[in-house]
Amino acid sequence: MDINSIVALGSLVIALVSIVVNFMIVRGQQVTKNLEAKRGEINKKLSDFYGPMLQHRHKSAKLHERFKNGRDFRTLTKLLEGEVYSGNDLLLIKEIIAIGKKCEELIEKQAGLIDEKSLRAVHLPKASRHFFIIRNAFEKRLEGDVNRFKGDVFPKEIDHILETRFSELQEELDSIDRKIRRFIW
Repeated sequence: MDINSIVALGSLVIALVSIVVNFMIVRGQQVTKNLEAKRGEINKKLSDFYGPMLQHRHKSAKLHERFKNGRDFRTLTKLLEGEVYSGNDLLLIKEIIAIGKKCEELIEKQAGLIDEKSLRAVHLPKASRHFFIIRNAFEKRLEGDVNRFKGDVFPKEIDHILETRFSELQEELDSIDRKIRRFIW
């Protein structure tokens, strides 16, 4: 092999290495861009729906615990039966009802961010219906007919489902961050 052939072969190898490196850089940039877009979507779900919804639910659950004060009953049932509250109980139930209204509005406003099928199709519609019915029972627009509304008590399983989905999204976000760090380094 003469010197011209070696130079030509060297130039060809350098060109091929350059093409491969450039391809890898462009591909890495595209993957990073896609991962960052996915990260943005997840952050939006966490900050605009799951985070606020969980905060409302935690507050409501703690207030409801204080409201029940160790008693075993379903609040909607008691309201439909005509139970009247005063003092501390009245203040607590008013706040629980107000939080329910906020949850209902959040569900309606951020419905597009609800990515868990059973939440979207079953549990949140049931919760929204509960918030509407309990609010109207509290305001004495609905009374009696307890059996008719017994299926509209609050779906307790919703809090666990929300917590689980929040954790899954957090884990997915952590995984994306690890992948991005790999591509950057």
